Amino acid sequence: MRVPVTFFGVKIPGLAYDVSISDPAFAAMLQMGSFGLGPYGIYQAMQFPAFYRGVALITGEIASLPVKTWKDLGDGEREAADSFMDDDDPSGGYGLTKFQWKQHVMFNMVTQMESGLLHVKTEAGALIGLMPWHPSTYTVKWVKRNGMTEKEFTLQNTQEPYYSDSFTQIVRQSLDGLRGLSPRVLEYPSRELGAA
Repeated sequence: MRVPVTFFGVKIPGLAYDVSISDPAFAAMLQMGSFGLGPYGIYQAMQFPAFYRGVALITGEIASLPVKTWKDLGDGEREAADSFMDDDDPSGGYGLTKFQWKQHVMFNMVTQMESGLLHVKTEAGALIGLMPWHPSTYTVKWVKRNGMTEKEFTLQNTQEPYYSDSFTQIVRQSLDGLRGLSPRVLEYPSRELGAA
């Protein structure tokens, strides 16, 4: 790789030197300037065209796939089942199309390795949708409730805690099951509410 010679931040025309990608100097160059490696907030990471296009490609392709819901009948048998994903608005009245809903969930999974889904229910308690929440907009901790250990979620700008009967968290790679290990930064375990 040809690298221009700089003196006090000014490139010297016509002067350059070769750097191998296996050279520690190349790794040091990646740690400096606008294309450094390291911890980024989600908005900072999305400013990098390669990261943005990669996330857009992955989430868009997965969102374009059909989602089928199956009911387990036991003994290895199953049948297609009706679900809120068959509706035009799987977010339960929040106005997301099927494509937008899947893309939103996949965006959270690709960038954070987790996604939160708030249960949307009718007055009678029937589940009619799941509203995606970005992981930076809720906190989660283990608590004892009714004699059992379970997760307690606190959503941004709310005081009321949510549990597994009203909030679902999908977590991929994790050290303790509470938070996913984000591929853009291992900001584990100290996430603050509202931090992106």
